[in-house]
Amino acid sequence: MEEQLCAAETRFWMYSYKVHPCLEPMPHDWATCPQQHHTEKAARRCPRTFRYSAVRCPQHNKKLSGGGRATCAKGDGCGCAHTVYELWLHPDRFRTQMCLHGDACTKPLCFFAHR
Repeated sequence: MEEQLCAAETRFWMYSYKVHPCLEPMPHDWATCPQQHHTEKAARRCPRTFRYSAVRCPQHNKKLSGGGRATCAKGDGCGCAHTVYELWLHPDRFRTQMCLHGDACTKPLCFFAHR
């Protein structure tokens, strides 16, 4: 039973977390809400719907000479990850490396494996 719960939790993080728009009309804490919010850095594409790889896009978020950051011209059609969340919550990467903090890790969401 514990293995099934662990697998369900893993699927949630990889395929649901910050993928769907939040429908809550009242102001609330985005950090504790599992849905995505407009302009939120954690918002991401679902790797099942958008076939992108667990490789950082070389164009997205590149520093511009006049300041600011670039966006990828391919947008959602790009085959690479655009955000840290897309990169590390991708099924090819999520919890495939051990956490450096091990059992002492206190992160509510850690992209790395424990034990």
